[in-house]
Amino acid sequence: MLRRRLDEGGDFVPMFCNTGKERDETLDYLHEMETRWNVPLIWLEYTRVPATPAIALTYPHSRSQKTVLEQVANREKTHWFKVVSYETARRRDDSSTPFDELLSWANVLPNLRNRMCSVQMKVRTMMRFLFSEGIYAWRDHIGIRYDERDRALEIQANCPSYRTCRFPLIESKTTEADVLSFWREQPFDLKLDTMEGNCDLCFLKKKSKRVELVRRNPDSVIWWEAQEKRFAEKKSITGDGRYFRLNEPYSLIRTLAAMPVLPFPESEDQEIPCGCGDKGFVLSETINCEI
Repeated sequence: MLRRRLDEGGDFVPMFCNTGKERDETLDYLHEMETRWNVPLIWLEYTRVPATPAIALTYPHSRSQKTVLEQVANREKTHWFKVVSYETARRRDDSSTPFDELLSWANVLPNLRNRMCSVQMKVRTMMRFLFSEGIYAWRDHIGIRYDERDRALEIQANCPSYRTCRFPLIESKTTEADVLSFWREQPFDLKLDTMEGNCDLCFLKKKSKRVELVRRNPDSVIWWEAQEKRFAEKKSITGDGRYFRLNEPYSLIRTLAAMPVLPFPESEDQEIPCGCGDKGFVLSETINCEI
């Protein structure tokens, strides 16, 4: 999708939001695009900064402005972004990642019913950057393929009124076979298995995939277990808020990874499509935004 948009030209703003939980191979892949294709990729990270009147005035909606001004009065921090690069983007082994910053604010863990990780670290981080540039009108371009177009229906059904989405690969009926054929002709590619994409142990991946990933890299589960332990110790939190995925704590994933055979049929294992696909934005009709 990106290659096609570059060839078409026009006002296209490619962005990537780093959560700090992506595999190094993903960051290397994006950097290859930057250098080989001369992509003006904007690298962003979610962060929290002291609230200021200037940040409040960045938002186009009065309710968001009021919220930030209240944070100013209370000397609180607010959600914001920072522009980074391939070299300065935080990695998984750093002491603090964008995901850590988000969880330092959150009252519950991201989970199946509250995907604040996608909302804050991806979608709204991009929006805040665009607002800071004085851009208040755009369309999302999302790289969902034609053979997975059912995912597009879910995205559209949950898309708020201030966003419009386009799916260029669905419009051109581009399938997985077409995508693989394209990459076979390129001098570089994403050097990961399908199950290794997204955040390293994203809770949306089905259980058997997470088990296999922990078998390959036992240390990958440490961060996820630590967050669940920390939130479980907060007596005010119950149910979903204490776990990334209810009834599937990451301590269970570690235990299952130590077993030679899974004690459940893989056919019953459920994976949930991720809605945090990185997007480009095309300048478009005016949209009233409230976040």
